[in-house]
Amino acid sequence: MQIPLRTLADIDIVDGYNQIQRENSQRRIIVGFNVRGRDIQSTVEELQQKVVRQIKLPAGYYITYGGAFENLEAAKKDCM
Repeated sequence: MQIPLRTLADIDIVDGYNQIQRENSQRRIIVGFNVRGRDIQSTVEELQQKVVRQIKLPAGYYITYGGAFENLEAAKKDCM
């Protein structure tokens, strides 16, 4: 037997973090995206430039770039 969730709980849609993870005792929020039609390096470089110009992070906050970009950077270091 199925019971609608609304019969058991009040449900509201609110703005907030999708998921908060922890790494090295610090909160970590992941923003993911896929790139189509261009290379990952130029995409991340453009993103980094826009972040520097448009986003002012509070003290103690920082941004890292991972995934395919992180793998590309590691591979470039291995080739040197």
